[in-house]
Amino acid sequence: MNPKLLTRLGTVLVAGLMAGCLGHRHAMRGSRHGGWHGKADQHQSLDQLFVHKAHMILGHRDALELSDEQIEAISTLKRETEKTTITQHADAEVVTIDLMAALKADEVDRIRVHQLIDQQYAIKTGKAKTLADAYATLKGTLSPAQRQQLKDLWRGKGAR
Repeated sequence: MNPKLLTRLGTVLVAGLMAGCLGHRHAMRGSRHGGWHGKADQHQSLDQLFVHKAHMILGHRDALELSDEQIEAISTLKRETEKTTITQHADAEVVTIDLMAALKADEVDRIRVHQLIDQQYAIKTGKAKTLADAYATLKGTLSPAQRQQLKDLWRGKGAR
């Protein structure tokens, strides 16, 4: 394959990977919940889903009658998850830099490029699993009654 074409294809691939990694930083505006999305199941990244749920729970702590222990557990989970995902995002950016350098070489080492692509996706998979686990833990922090109250608040049926 033509080295220039391979470099262009690699640039497109890396741009797509970076867009996926950076996409979680751009929240849609205009919903009734502090500027976050209107519906949790419509086009949200796992980052947004987790952060929004934690924000909503903590924002309605009085209506949900959260205990001090629950508030501390949720706050800690949110903080630790954010730290972990920031590190994972940075790791992905470093791999992207290495991938771009490998693609710009005079002679592209396809094996190395494939390894870097695999590494990029492994990081993204790890980040997704981190967020899914954090989301499950977050939901598990609430009692069934609190989860129902949160659903009612979300649908506009509860106190604000």
